[in-house]
Amino acid sequence: MYHCEMKWDSSLYVNHYGESRYELFSMLTLLCVRGFCLWFLIPLVTLLWLLTFPLWLRRHVSLGSLLGWADINFIALIDRSILRPFVRDRMKWIPLKAAGNVVHRITIYDPM
Repeated sequence: MYHCEMKWDSSLYVNHYGESRYELFSMLTLLCVRGFCLWFLIPLVTLLWLLTFPLWLRRHVSLGSLLGWADINFIALIDRSILRPFVRDRMKWIPLKAAGNVVHRITIYDPM
């Protein structure tokens, strides 16, 4: 199972290496860019899933799993492009064949 956990904790403010402002900047940038782009990503992935519905049924991929897969990979894309200078540990790409095993879901209260 693929699961993505991003936590907002106090370590962003107290960092012994003096990088807390970069982590805060990267979290806020991710929040803004992801929040804006989800307005386009969710309808696009939903339309893709509806148009290729029989293919996804054979692979046992639900709409929620596909949306979670797209969201995780979109976060990884942001992580590896815009936030590249500020992030030490980059997220891994999830292959499409593993989309049915993704447990990450996009929620309305999900800050990141």
